[in-house]
Amino acid sequence: MSYRTQRDPMHPDRHVYFAFGVDVTEARRNERRLDTVLGGTRTGIWEWNGRTGRLWVNPQFPALVGARPEDADTPMIDMVRGWVHPEDRPGRKARFRDLVEGRLDGLDAEFRVRHASGGWVWLHERVHVVARAPDGRPLTMTGMLQDVTTRKLQERQLQELNVALEARVAERTAAQAPAHARAARAR
Repeated sequence: MSYRTQRDPMHPDRHVYFAFGVDVTEARRNERRLDTVLGGTRTGIWEWNGRTGRLWVNPQFPALVGARPEDADTPMIDMVRGWVHPEDRPGRKARFRDLVEGRLDGLDAEFRVRHASGGWVWLHERVHVVARAPDGRPLTMTGMLQDVTTRKLQERQLQELNVALEARVAERTAAQAPAHARAARAR
């Protein structure tokens, strides 16, 4: 509800009051739905304002890395930079530089971050430039993050199984080579 008042032109000693109401029930319902989906899928979302440098994040964002209460005084953007695995920092920094300098409109990448528990977790991030200034620098960027650690571990296990299987095939092939050579000579 918003209100406005102004002097009554017919009676200068009186005021006229205006009240404007907008039903936001559906908007609030949609916000609750979105919060439920983001919480249930453990999806962190963020929005960066290029004018102010502020980074807004939803509650799931810091939860992905187990942010601690003592982190609350650290600006989120500095915290995120500190979380990224040292091997992943140069590539991530280069991609964001390309994004900021207008060579990319968005990015889709995976990288590791340090979880508060001490281990590393893999995050999948999608970033989109929403608006740019006339000189091309981003005014607003949005992004989403999801924990893909389980998938990355399964991929690694599958690769290890493939390597083991290839080694077993090579071992059996080598073991059968003398028999194949004898069979070839016997023909």
